[in-house]
Amino acid sequence: MAYLLGPASLGAACLAAALACGAGTASAASFNCNRATTVVERAVCSDPELSDADERLSALYQAGLDQTGNSPRLIEGQRT
Repeated sequence: MAYLLGPASLGAACLAAALACGAGTASAASFNCNRATTVVERAVCSDPELSDADERLSALYQAGLDQTGNSPRLIEGQRT
């Protein structure tokens, strides 16, 4: 049995599938891209390679925090 969808129905089905898979959410590991305000944040959110690098960097930083027990010295070093 074959089902044929018109262009509008097919478009709606594709949109629903994309949203169900999370294609409608933009995020990088260290911040919510929906709230990106700086030029750097918008650049990271708009470039998949930068977003991947941000995720890796965030994971490495978190590992450093975990290994040092959230060392205030490590955290302060990031602010300077």
